[in-house]
Amino acid sequence: MRELPISSITHAEWYVDDVLVASYVDKLSAGDEYPLIIYDAVDGSIIDGTHRVNALLSAGVDVVRAYVGLPENLDPDWDEGGEEEH
Repeated sequence: MRELPISSITHAEWYVDDVLVASYVDKLSAGDEYPLIIYDAVDGSIIDGTHRVNALLSAGVDVVRAYVGLPENLDPDWDEGGEEEH
């Protein structure tokens, strides 16, 4: 787990449901915790958590807790097309 500055994350890469983001902001304001996002450090992309990041941004939070995929953890036998090489 790492904390990432939200300013360093592309948070508008995917469609964002503003109603869902607003509901997350309400939960954050009530003190609810949020699940960690999953972030791809190689692509610089959010894999899971776009709405959470946007809610945190709307709530004025500067950092997000994230699982971060690291290049050294990549499977060398997996190609970018999603098929294993044989």
